[in-house]
Amino acid sequence: MTKLKLFWQRMRDVGWVPLKYLFSSCLAFAIDYVLHLYLDAAIPLAASM
Repeated sequence: MTKLKLFWQRMRDVGWVPLKYLFSSCLAFAIDYVLHLYLDAAIPLAASM
């Protein structure tokens, strides 16, 4: 039980930082991808060159 408690305490202190970074990176990728798809459909190919 003590090891489990220590693990959760470590996760609460520093363990969530990489997960927050991963989440924000994935969210930024999704926003960029959706925006790219929208602008690709909204702007004709000849106008975007």
